[in-house]
Amino acid sequence: PSKERLRSGRGYPISAKISNDTDSVIKRCEISILQRVYFHAKHTFHFEKTDEHFAKMKRPGFGVRTQEIWNSVPFYVPALPPTGLAHCKNIDIKHWLKH
Repeated sequence: PSKERLRSGRGYPISAKISNDTDSVIKRCEISILQRVYFHAKHTFHFEKTDEHFAKMKRPGFGVRTQEIWNSVPFYVPALPPTGLAHCKNIDIKHWLKH
């Protein structure tokens, strides 16, 4: 879902061609949504943050000098907390796709 906003409770088809051009076996492939929560302190730019894997999909690995093809493999997005709350300046929540 490049450049598309992720929507809760929706499945996204993930298509990928992954090449292993090495002499090592790939043990697993995974894609995940990371969530970062920023806690801002009043009158300062200091913040604390927490990161977590919000959703993850794992696929089996594959052999030396081979390819793995994902053809519209469904990746479901769980309910995400809202971001950019209109009247809340203390908490900011960001999500991104990691592969």
